[in-house]
Amino acid sequence: MKTHYNLFLLLLLALSMTACGQTKKENNEDETYTFKNGDPNGIGKWYMGREIALVMGYQGINWLERSDREKEENTS
Repeated sequence: MKTHYNLFLLLLLALSMTACGQTKKENNEDETYTFKNGDPNGIGKWYMGREIALVMGYQGINWLERSDREKEENTS
């Protein structure tokens, strides 16, 4: 009986590993992100023409709440 249980676990493991495999994207023209060098505070990954920044902690709240942010970044 223990042999059947071990076989079942092995089969379950093999199936779960197969199900978690990544599929290759067929069309490379529809890439959402681009990768290139940019600002030292960025991660080198770009989305819609803007570089994604490093994660910022709560200490950066003053930078987010500055009065000229709308004019500089066109946030709306």
